[in-house]
Amino acid sequence: MLAAFGDIGEICMDKRIAVLDTGCHPEYEGKNTISGYSLTIRNGCVKRLSSYDDQVGHGTAVTCIIDHLVNNSHIVVIKIDEPYCKKHGIFKWLLAALDYICENEKFDVINISVGYSENDPQNSLEKICNRINEKGTIIVSAYDNNGVISYPAAFQSVIGVDSSLLLGTGKYVYVDEIVNIVAGIKKWSFPGCCNKYSRVSGNSFLAAEFSARIYNWLFQGIEPAMIRNVLKNSAQRIFNETEKSVHNGERKIQIKKAITYPYNKEISVLLRFQDQLNFDIYGYYDHPLLGKVGAELERLRQDVNSHKIQSIKELNWNDEFDTVILSHVDMLSRILQINVAEQIVESCLRYKKNLFLFDEDICFEKYSYAELVELFEQNGLWIHRPQKRTALDLQWGGKLYDIHCPVLCIAGTDSRQGKFTLQVTLRKFLKKRNIKVSNFGTEPSSELFGFEGVYTFGYNAYMPYEGWKNILAVNHALHQLETESPDIIITGLQSRTIVPDIAAFKSYPIKQQEFISGCSPDTYILCINMDDSLIYIRRTIKYLESVFPSKVIALCMNDIMYSKGRLSLLIIQCMYMLKFGKKVFRLSSGKSLDRLSKHIIHYYK
Repeated sequence: MLAAFGDIGEICMDKRIAVLDTGCHPEYEGKNTISGYSLTIRNGCVKRLSSYDDQVGHGTAVTCIIDHLVNNSHIVVIKIDEPYCKKHGIFKWLLAALDYICENEKFDVINISVGYSENDPQNSLEKICNRINEKGTIIVSAYDNNGVISYPAAFQSVIGVDSSLLLGTGKYVYVDEIVNIVAGIKKWSFPGCCNKYSRVSGNSFLAAEFSARIYNWLFQGIEPAMIRNVLKNSAQRIFNETEKSVHNGERKIQIKKAITYPYNKEISVLLRFQDQLNFDIYGYYDHPLLGKVGAELERLRQDVNSHKIQSIKELNWNDEFDTVILSHVDMLSRILQINVAEQIVESCLRYKKNLFLFDEDICFEKYSYAELVELFEQNGLWIHRPQKRTALDLQWGGKLYDIHCPVLCIAGTDSRQGKFTLQVTLRKFLKKRNIKVSNFGTEPSSELFGFEGVYTFGYNAYMPYEGWKNILAVNHALHQLETESPDIIITGLQSRTIVPDIAAFKSYPIKQQEFISGCSPDTYILCINMDDSLIYIRRTIKYLESVFPSKVIALCMNDIMYSKGRLSLLIIQCMYMLKFGKKVFRLSSGKSLDRLSKHIIHYYK
C-alpha cells in the first residue's frame, strides 16, 4: 500500500501533470485519469504516436507514485523514444520533446526522470525550460543516481531532486544552490503486470513524490512563483552553505615591466618562455649568499638574450619597473634570519611597486594578508597571490560534473622534471596549429602565462580543501573551463605520482591522487628521469591507466642535464619505446616536443 507524502488537502479542479518516462503499462488502473502518447523524431521532425506502453517498468512506477499522491488530476504519460535515444543520446530527444510541449501543451507540473551530463554550449535546453517555466509550469527533474551533476535537474528554472543516506525517510533539506531538494532514500512498492509488486528506490521516484506534492500545493491555490518558498518552509533545513576559497583571484593584474627575486627553477621558466609573457622582465635578481649573482643567463638557457643575475642589494628601486615578482623565499629567509617577504612588501609600499607572490602560505609578522591588500589599494597598488579560482558549492555533500572535453594531464615520477615547462611548450605548439587550448595550471606562475585556470597545490601552496572537497573544487574548476568550449584542457601534477616505497611515508602523493580524481584525465604524458628504474616507471603507468579509463599516450625524458652524447640518448629512447610500447620524446629538444604536439593531435583525431 502506498502512503501519501505529506498532506494532500482538498483539490477542487482537474489539472494536468506530465510524466516524461518509459511509458505506462496498460494493465495499470489508477484512481486518476491517465492518458498518454509517444514522441518520436523522424527526419528531424517530432511525431506524436498514440501508443505509450511501458516495456521497462520505470515509467509505470513513477506514474503509480504520482497517481497515489494526487486526486482529481489528469496524468499525461509522454513516452521516451528509447531506440532514438540509444542512437542519438537523450539530449536531442529531450530538446525536441520539451520544445513540442512548450508549443503545443499546457501542464501544471512536468515530471522528468531522465537527463544528461554533457556540456551544452548554446544552453538550448535550458532556454526551453525557462520558456516553459515562464508559462507557469513547474518542472521537476531527478538527478543522476551516481552523483554526477545532470541536466535539466541543475537548471535554475527546474527543481532538481537528489537523495542522501544522511536523511531519514520522508525528510528533506532544501539547498539554495544547483541542487534544490535532497531527500532521504525511500523504497516504494508498486503494482506491475501479472498482479506482482516490485520494490523500487532512487532519485526518479523521489522526484515523483515531489512532483505530486508540488501539484497538490498548486491546487490548494498556491501560486507557481511561491512554490520554492513553500518547499523551503516545509524542509527540515535550508542548506545554503557555499564555501568559497579565500582568494583575490578575480583581481585583474596588470604588469608592464617587472623584476624577479630570487632566482630559482620557477623563475627560469619565465626566462625560457619570455616570448609568451604579455609583459617585460626588467631584470633577474638574487641574493649574493645564494651564489648565483653574476651568472650569465644565456649559458643557463641558450635560447635567450644575454642577461646576468643581479644582486638585490644593487637594485635601484626608483627604476622604471612597476611590479616585483617574488618567488619562494622561505629558504632565503632562514639563511638571512629575516622575513624576506615582509622586507620586500615594505619596499614595494615605499617605492610604489606592485607585488606578485608565489608563496600563498606566507607568514607576515606585522600584517595580515587582508591588511596588506588594503594598504596596497590605498596606495593605488595591488598585491596578489594566485589562489584557487573556484567557488566550491557543497550542495549537501557535493556533486561532480561529467567533463566531456579531452583532459590531458602531465604527470611525473618525481619533482624537477620539467612538467610545467612541458605544459607551456605544448600550449605554444598546439596554439600554433589552431588548437583551442585551456591550461589548468598548478604552479603560481601559471597566471603570469595567462593560463585559463589556476589551482596551485605544489610547493608552499595553501590548500583550503582536503579529501572529497578538494576533488570537488578541482572538478568544478575544470567544468568552468569546459564551458568555454576548448578543444583540449591541459593540466599537470606536482612532484611524483605514486610512492616509490613504503619508507617514503611523509611524501605520499595524496594531493596528487585527489587532483587526478577531480580532473579525471583521459590521457597522460608521463615525465621520467633517466635513472628511474624500469619497474617504477611501469608501476606509475599502470597506476595512471587504472584510476580511470585513461591512457598514457607518451613518455617525456628529462634529459636537460644529460651529456653522454646523442647516440646514447637515441639508444635510451628506443629502449623505453620497446619496454613500454609508448612513443618517447625529449624535454631538451624543441623539435622533439613539436613532434609530441603532433602526436597529441593525431591521437585525438
